[in-house]
Amino acid sequence: MIDGPDKVTGAGKYADDLALPGMLVGKVLHSPHAHARIRSIDTSASERLPGVYAVVTGQETPVKYGILPVGHDETIFAVDKVRYIGDNVAGVAADSEAIAEEALRLIKADYEVLPAYFDPERSIEAETDLIHDDRPHNIEREYHHHFGNVEEGFAQADYIREDRFDCAEVTHAALEPHSTLARFEPDGSLTVWSSTQVPYYLMKTLASTLQMPEEKVRVIKPLVGGGFGGKSEVIPLELAAAVLARKAGRPVKITYTREEVFYAHRGRPRTIIELRTGITRDGKLTAVEARIIQDGGAYCGYGVVTILYSGQLLNAMYDIPNVKFDGYRVLTNKPACGAMRGHGTVNARFAFEQQLNMI
Repeated sequence: MIDGPDKVTGAGKYADDLALPGMLVGKVLHSPHAHARIRSIDTSASERLPGVYAVVTGQETPVKYGILPVGHDETIFAVDKVRYIGDNVAGVAADSEAIAEEALRLIKADYEVLPAYFDPERSIEAETDLIHDDRPHNIEREYHHHFGNVEEGFAQADYIREDRFDCAEVTHAALEPHSTLARFEPDGSLTVWSSTQVPYYLMKTLASTLQMPEEKVRVIKPLVGGGFGGKSEVIPLELAAAVLARKAGRPVKITYTREEVFYAHRGRPRTIIELRTGITRDGKLTAVEARIIQDGGAYCGYGVVTILYSGQLLNAMYDIPNVKFDGYRVLTNKPACGAMRGHGTVNARFAFEQQLNMI
């Protein structure tokens, strides 16, 4: 490995190892509620605190973004509404971590708490208090993959088995937490160092959310201390650091605590799989029917890809003439799920192989 010696000797530099002259500490205020309207945010006391150079809320960052063009439903800081415990409400940049923490404490946010949805099977039945108003029944994305005729296939089967599998949500827990350092250059361009797996996606998202030309944004990827898909989306702190640096006029670094890493999440979604398979006495599979619900959390992220892959690889490696797959990625008031080792396929493949073992 080219970077092996630096890693084993400790000489390698990760994002949180980096420092620049005049660098400030950035911190993010997270929502204490799973689902609530933001009535008001008062940052005046925080702004007056000595050692604080920037305070930013969602009113200053209204541009929506997302890893996929069909799913731009996030903002750097919440605008009008929070959608999970840990959602980003405001950011500060200060001389020290202690001052930044005090600045967060001084921010007064008033909320109107709304009903929250934590179970995707209940969430999909919702008609009011939707997580996103443009997503009826909290269905973020659905995908249907049908070929052949499953009813004819089941009629040809000598044995039909039906099972329900409920696979838990899993997070990556990489050794290195998310960390980003942002600096605006004298010519107005932006340089960002970040623990990311997708520097080009990050560059494009920084440009769109900060409304800058792409050629004015440079992203540098230091060594990454584990990703496994968890750093293959743009994480809010990457954008927050840049916004705070622009307002403060100084470099800003944000490094998440382990608790904040779990807020960022983007891990493997809880997946509920209802699976029906038909087989003949001589072992020929005649039909497969599956209904899969993924708990997508509060935002789209990689949602359309994740639910698509669940269906596309459900019956991989087998000759099955009749397949019916109905997949639903459902919004809940939890941190958004995303890519993780196998990206939507693992739970579906697990269920299918387990059912074959049972047969």
